[in-house]
Amino acid sequence: MKKTVLFLFIMLAVLGFAWSGHDALTYMIVSKLSLPLEEYVQITPYTYADVEDTHPYNPAITGFYDYLGKNYLPEEDNDLFTPVFSNPEPVNGAAPLWQILSVYAYEPDLGMDKELPMEGVEKLLGDSQGIRHMEYRLLCFIRVGEVTDMVQYFSDLSELAYGRGDHYWAYRFMARAIHYLEDVGQPFHTFPAPFFELLRLPFNMDKWLTVFAKYHFAYDFYGGYLLWEQYGPLVKAIDEVPAKTIKSPRQAASDLRGFSRGKLNPVYYELKHLMKDELETEEVVWLGKSYFDELARAGKTEKLDKMTVEILRETASYVKGYVNYMFDRFEAIDSNM
Repeated sequence: MKKTVLFLFIMLAVLGFAWSGHDALTYMIVSKLSLPLEEYVQITPYTYADVEDTHPYNPAITGFYDYLGKNYLPEEDNDLFTPVFSNPEPVNGAAPLWQILSVYAYEPDLGMDKELPMEGVEKLLGDSQGIRHMEYRLLCFIRVGEVTDMVQYFSDLSELAYGRGDHYWAYRFMARAIHYLEDVGQPFHTFPAPFFELLRLPFNMDKWLTVFAKYHFAYDFYGGYLLWEQYGPLVKAIDEVPAKTIKSPRQAASDLRGFSRGKLNPVYYELKHLMKDELETEEVVWLGKSYFDELARAGKTEKLDKMTVEILRETASYVKGYVNYMFDRFEAIDSNM
């Protein structure tokens, strides 16, 4: 048991990425909601350090960068990226709400969760980002990772900022919560691989850590590929899926995690069917747009596409419900002022 838990910690160390295309997914969701998302919001400075915002951030980040009107893409996504919305410069120091949510839904992948102090067994890890972006559970009582907590944490900060009349940071914190909620919809953020595949680890640790990381990254990128290419069935599914009824951000994240955990095995084995020759080697190779284009042109991705549409459809349903939940909370704050 101790060796298995250690393997899971090691996997968290090497698997720090998330869905590519957080911006596209969030935009596809919020642009269709019947909410005042065209409203311009005045940009304000960050004033929450050392008081309410007590989670540590990457010490190399001395101030949160403004990405509105600027490039915000992680380097690893450059090959896949095709913009699905404009990201103009703020006008008179203000930007529309939809833009704030769509752009800053990428922010947790831009370094703020890296290089954090870790304690105890966490010191065995090489990087802290995986801890905040994933959550593995073993035998129902061992939990590794805290992504569901992060959804709640930034939801609470969002309400606090809104109550102060600081709508810009309310929405920026909310966008971060959306990021972590979307992350937990990625099956590889719930467990590194099917259990029986993990049994390969002791026989060649270096090889299989690399292989499982490549499966994870391949599916991150494939989701982004479909989102940025605006794959028709996916866009339609995101548009039409009804919003979940959300009563607690943390519980919503936990429920979505349960759904996506159930999709891990079929996704893994379909990736194995399609990409085994590229994935099951010790060589680190990034699968990009040309590779996915070739698979699609050959008509080989129908099953994987169907799975991914189902997963992102469910994820979008939770995000829609979460946005509705937060706007209800903001309305309640307004009514009490």
